[in-house]
Amino acid sequence: MLSWFPILFDPAPGGLIPFVYLGLAFAAFTSRGRTIAVSLGVTLIWAAIWVPWTSNLPNEALWGYLPVTVAFVVPGIAVQMLTEQVVSERRRREGAETATALARVQERKNLARELHDIVAHELTIIAMQARAGGMSRDLDDAHQSLQVIGDSARSGLEEMRRLIAVMRADGAARAPSDPNDAAGHVTDLVQAINQARDKLTAVDIPTTVQIIGDTDEIPVGLRVTVAAVLREGTTNVIKHAGLHATCAVSLTVTRAHVEFFMRNTVPGESLNFPTSGFGLVGVRERVDVLGGELISQPEGSEWLLGVRLPLLESGGAPGISVA
Repeated sequence: MLSWFPILFDPAPGGLIPFVYLGLAFAAFTSRGRTIAVSLGVTLIWAAIWVPWTSNLPNEALWGYLPVTVAFVVPGIAVQMLTEQVVSERRRREGAETATALARVQERKNLARELHDIVAHELTIIAMQARAGGMSRDLDDAHQSLQVIGDSARSGLEEMRRLIAVMRADGAARAPSDPNDAAGHVTDLVQAINQARDKLTAVDIPTTVQIIGDTDEIPVGLRVTVAAVLREGTTNVIKHAGLHATCAVSLTVTRAHVEFFMRNTVPGESLNFPTSGFGLVGVRERVDVLGGELISQPEGSEWLLGVRLPLLESGGAPGISVA
């Protein structure tokens, strides 16, 4: 735009015209729409109004500046548009690559959580029962331990087959992208809780169950998360509760929340099974997705593991069921 000022007041601007056109081309290439419009408007006003009154050139020559002006401006605008398109395409491609990389990281996390949930739980029970069976001199107890080992092995194999089926269905080694897809086949929480009670009782950890409210009002996503907490809690009780421990499981459904808690006493020596810490990390991820609260802390001589999840859908009046 600085090139215009000497030209505006020059009665014979022919020698300075290249500066105008170079300025317009540069503005068209580097500037946005408003700047281009202002530059072009000033040039046209100069050519149409000011120059005829001050220039020594004939009007025909002056009006010839207009098509030349367009000839300089249009290529500049075209180059700018092509440049912006190339930059936009590069940014889009980089964004897609970043999203793909993040998705792969999330898939690996989900797969690791799935494998941990499946393997750690069942292998802990198998290891516990193998130890108990080896120490027992009673044939009936040993037979019961072998029965539990067989059941846990079959359950683990079924879970692994389900996970492999999910991976093959997508044509790649990937876990479900939704953190709440794990154990998605769990639809009956009461049955899952009672099965956990039976497993704990089978390893000499007496367990009571209390269910308050209508479990049918719990959405599937919340059921899956409660089932994950139940499975992690059962595994941890077997690993860490110690000898002569007891456990209490409670599930409460209100109009606003779903609350699930597992309390176990810790009076004896821990069995000191190896632990990775991945289980609670995975559970916390599930709970965070649902806007809930995970509780894992000691309370006196007990250890409390629990979760509070918001229940958005309200149902009928809660009933009471004790198993």
